[in-house]
Amino acid sequence: YGRAEDTPRTDEARQQFCSYVAHMITVNPQIKDVVIWNDPNDQAFWAPQYNADGSSAAPADYEALLATCWDAAHAVNPNVNIISTFVSKASSIPGGFTVGYHPPATWVSKLAAAYKASGRTKPIFDTYGYIPKALGSSLK
Repeated sequence: YGRAEDTPRTDEARQQFCSYVAHMITVNPQIKDVVIWNDPNDQAFWAPQYNADGSSAAPADYEALLATCWDAAHAVNPNVNIISTFVSKASSIPGGFTVGYHPPATWVSKLAAAYKASGRTKPIFDTYGYIPKALGSSLK
């Protein structure tokens, strides 16, 4: 992943990012699993989450990135495992910080709608990823 302001939202940027992924798989055949971005539902990691009119932007942009990377990665290694959607959940910690955000269930629904709207019949990922986040650091 990268900085939120560097998210690959254009065809050219997606091609560049996914070409890098394919290159890394080619020159490092020990790579079997590749996570495409991290927390794409959180503006701290993917921007923008929403268009100026308030409609969602990130799910369709991320779907396009997944499709491009799945194709590029599977072209060089049909057995590579493309992992998607390590999503953030809103902080339940008082004062917790979350900027522009899609809740996980909303995110999955909108990502699925973007996939359906794309008309694509090939997969866009092989494994769905999730990062469980603790409510705090204490081990009570």
